[in-house]
This record gives sequence, structure tokens and C-alpha cells, in this order.
Amino acid sequence: MSVKIPAGAKKDFIRLVLKEGHFKREVNWIFNYILSNDKLIENVVFVNESIQETDRGIYAADLRAETESFRYYKNTISTADAEKAFHDIRLNREEKLYVQLKLTSIMQAKFYEVLEDNPHHKVSTREKRKMELTVNDLERQNQKRLIDYYVNKALDEQNEEAFMEWTAKYADLPKAE
Repeated sequence: MSVKIPAGAKKDFIRLVLKEGHFKREVNWIFNYILSNDKLIENVVFVNESIQETDRGIYAADLRAETESFRYYKNTISTADAEKAFHDIRLNREEKLYVQLKLTSIMQAKFYEVLEDNPHHKVSTREKRKMELTVNDLERQNQKRLIDYYVNKALDEQNEEAFMEWTAKYADLPKAE
């Protein structure tokens, strides 16, 4: 479940971006417009990936961070024309607007404070499998630590029955994949 970022935090972040960032003039216009419209600020979602997969999104990069400084996505259409983006944003204030920013390292930490999950981000089968393997490995390590604790306890107490029971469980642990 995603945490909803308060509008005030989003406004503070946009003010910081306008003050400290170096964006194209048109990008600053868009950020100023977003800042001036409470309904729109409620619908802004800052994300860190897959902006091109959203229904409507802005990619903006600090001019010191990257050469492509602006891209607007609407369903399957993409444009670098900030005026077209502004027009669409102005006409559709009630819709979610996803914003992905490429910032200098100084502002990146503040960006993480307003990030939300991108519901449009698709995790590949390979990434899912890697996550499953990691979780399985962590579970196995935790089981091993628990069994180690009880094996050592049985040894300390010279309890042969408990020792045999716990070493058998250790032998039954699934192997790492």
C-alpha cells in the first residue's frame, strides 16, 4: 500500500525545485502552474520509474543532470513540446499527473521524501523471480539462525534428545537456490 504524500509537502518540494533547480523555462512555468492549483497539486504523484507507462506523466531533468530535459507522456503519445503539455495539464486538472524528475544529488534526497509508488510500473518476470529468491534466502537464513540457537541451547544443557531433534530439522532445511 502506498503512502499518500500531503499537498503541503508536494508544494514545499516544488518550491525547492523552482528555487534550486535549473530547468527549461517552460518546465518552470508548468511547475508554477501546478503550485498555484490546489486540485492539481492533490493529483500530482512523484515517481521514480516507468513514467512512460503512466496515463499522463512528465519527465523533467535538471539541465545540469542530463541532456534530454523534458518529455510529456499521454497514454501512448509522447512529446517534448512543453506548451502542448501545459495545455493538456490545464484542461485535465482532475486527472492524476505523474512526475519523474532527474535531479542533481543535492535535491535528490528531498525528492525521495515525496516519492510515491507508481501503480503503472511493471515488474518483469526476471525481477519477480530475483525478489522471490531473495525472500526465500532470507527465510532460510532466519530458520537456520533459529535452529542454531536451539542446537546450541541443547548442547549447553546437555539435552541429547533436543539436540537430535534440532539437528534433524537443520538437515531438513531447504538448500539455497
